[in-house]
Amino acid sequence: MAAIAGKYAGLTAANYDTMGHEWSIDFVTDALETTNWDDSGYGETHAGWRTYTAGLSGWTGSFNCRADSAPAASQLPGSTPTAKFYVDKANLKGYSGTVIVTGAHPAAPIEGLEAINFDFQGSGIPTVGTI
Repeated sequence: MAAIAGKYAGLTAANYDTMGHEWSIDFVTDALETTNWDDSGYGETHAGWRTYTAGLSGWTGSFNCRADSAPAASQLPGSTPTAKFYVDKANLKGYSGTVIVTGAHPAAPIEGLEAINFDFQGSGIPTVGTI
């Protein structure tokens, strides 16, 4: 796989290209414990070890953008925009799906531009690859 510089990334939320400067996504799956007495029984080769099975999967994340370019539909927690997180915008490669905005954190540092950090919860399965 070829290295891709962050300068080719991008973000579109609520059909609006933001002046974003960072995004991250966490893909997770619940690990459901299946340990039973046989797993910890006497003389078993795996005695004392917990066992698990995969449960539900999901995705969460955050993105940061300049306050003057924040997508209007994503201003408030509870909104549900479609978001596209590009790793290579020229070739439309990345991740996309419906997100629920769970937090909005505006900040205005003295030495920089006002920005808003948004937290989100993905809803449903995301599209990965060509978006």
